[in-house]
Amino acid sequence: MPTTTHSIAARNAATDAVTGQIGASGNLKFRLSGSLGSPGAVVATLPLSATAFGASSGGTATANAITPDTNAVGNASPVAAATLEKSDGTIVIHLTAGASVTTTVTGNPGEDTVTVGSAAGLVIGMHASGTGIAAGADIVDIQGTTVHLSVENSGAVSGNGIFSYDVAISNGTTIAAGDTVSCSSLTYTALRS
Repeated sequence: MPTTTHSIAARNAATDAVTGQIGASGNLKFRLSGSLGSPGAVVATLPLSATAFGASSGGTATANAITPDTNAVGNASPVAAATLEKSDGTIVIHLTAGASVTTTVTGNPGEDTVTVGSAAGLVIGMHASGTGIAAGADIVDIQGTTVHLSVENSGAVSGNGIFSYDVAISNGTTIAAGDTVSCSSLTYTALRS
């Protein structure tokens, strides 16, 4: 399987170039489903620090302090996306958001499939991790309890697998009007390898 590998310096430069576009006083916004060109309704707005992210290290940048939204607009529908935006509302990064799923997994080295104990909550595009699952694996297809990944397993797959969105949400994905919404940590990686 062909692969592209970038140096750490290139990964740092790419990540810093993207996060640098946010500029001063940007926002993290939680939204209903949508896309970059047609983002969903905003249900919570969390102001970013004047410098949104620190310098990238190992290809990943970590956000500086993010101020909670103490009076969210809210909505009865679940959050399905998040955006990182400039202060003028220009979207720089559009991300999927939702609750992570943990389930038992098994699989063989060199194969691009894993068998899960339950496929409930899994969707194409989620990121996969766990013992024997290669770094950078994403779900590309789901057939019953057989999950096809974007890369081959790096070893024997066993134990629990974690399947997550770009932004993992805990404590429920529905935000009510007036709720306080916070973000405990946020990282961004422009290139995986």
